[in-house]
Amino acid sequence: MRPAVLVVLQVALCCALQTTAAFQPGAATAFAPALRPVALRAETAQCPSIRARAAAPPMALQMQTGGATLQKPAVVVTPQTTEAPQTGKPFHVLLFNDPVNTREFVSEALQEIFGHSRSESYSIMQTAHTTGFAVCNTCDKQEADGQAAQMGEKNLMSSVVEAD
Repeated sequence: MRPAVLVVLQVALCCALQTTAAFQPGAATAFAPALRPVALRAETAQCPSIRARAAAPPMALQMQTGGATLQKPAVVVTPQTTEAPQTGKPFHVLLFNDPVNTREFVSEALQEIFGHSRSESYSIMQTAHTTGFAVCNTCDKQEADGQAAQMGEKNLMSSVVEAD
């Protein structure tokens, strides 16, 4: 082999040996260069990772002398915003198709919660059954949330969305 290639291989081997030796208790590391063979001491100067480890004292020594201090993380404060009630915007109360409850039960629940007539509640229930959802009522946000909660108490799937 050429001498330049041999030196590069020696440096790579040195780096590999020092990296694995640094994690073995009692092994010769970059902190104890006198314990390394003479042939490897010369290559230590050529390996950047070994130079960095040789320059820094061991972590235990840093901790004893106060060199290892923790920085307190910066506190990030998010601005608190109060959500203004959206009384002017209309919201839809949606009923989703329900394969569990009977059609009669859903129709009666719509009559009770929204005050719809029997035919109107049946029509809403049938629309939800065929298309997947139906609009039960359009009102302000607070009332729509209350009606959706009542539907949830009767185990009906519902949602409140902003009307376009």
